[in-house]
Amino acid sequence: MLLVSFILSVRNKYYSKLRSNAIIPRFYENRKPTHPGEVLLQVVIEPLGITITEAAKRLGVSQETLAALLNTNTSLSPEMAVRIGKATRTSPESWIQMQVKYDLWTVNQKTFEVEEWTASSEER
Repeated sequence: MLLVSFILSVRNKYYSKLRSNAIIPRFYENRKPTHPGEVLLQVVIEPLGITITEAAKRLGVSQETLAALLNTNTSLSPEMAVRIGKATRTSPESWIQMQVKYDLWTVNQKTFEVEEWTASSEER
């Protein structure tokens, strides 16, 4: 229960800044989203003072699997999102959404040669 209130207080503090009447700077939209592994480490594991070994044990995964996520060497899987959600009493969807935002930002940094679909291109 303590973890839930901690996460909610951090979340509320963050969202209250966004809900204020202040204009969000343009650079904020271009900022690289934080990887969910970094969030898990900095917002949950470190403040609780538990080791990665203990966190992995509580999540039911290997230490190597968790370390790869925390070091941003791997993406968050739906299964891991469910495990983290259950352990922290947060929604798996929120963890997946972090990963999706991170992945989309990363892919959007690449240049693709794509032909736009228009009525004229369909007639070819």
